[in-house]
Amino acid sequence: MTGMGYMTDTAPEVKDNVGYTWSMDNPRYMVKFSLTLDQGDWFEIGEISTDKGVSWIKNFEMRLKKVN
Repeated sequence: MTGMGYMTDTAPEVKDNVGYTWSMDNPRYMVKFSLTLDQGDWFEIGEISTDKGVSWIKNFEMRLKKVN
């Protein structure tokens, strides 16, 4: 990820060939994004943790639908 001069190197975790999860740490919190294919839709949520991944709070949700 790049932006405002910041970078991270992360490896996605593939989930049964229907999506993946990737995450990153910084000194204050962890961020995790999970993407899945759901009946042809692209569904993504973003979550944040301030306790080293013990609990997560959803702060982003998106569903993209392909229109012919």
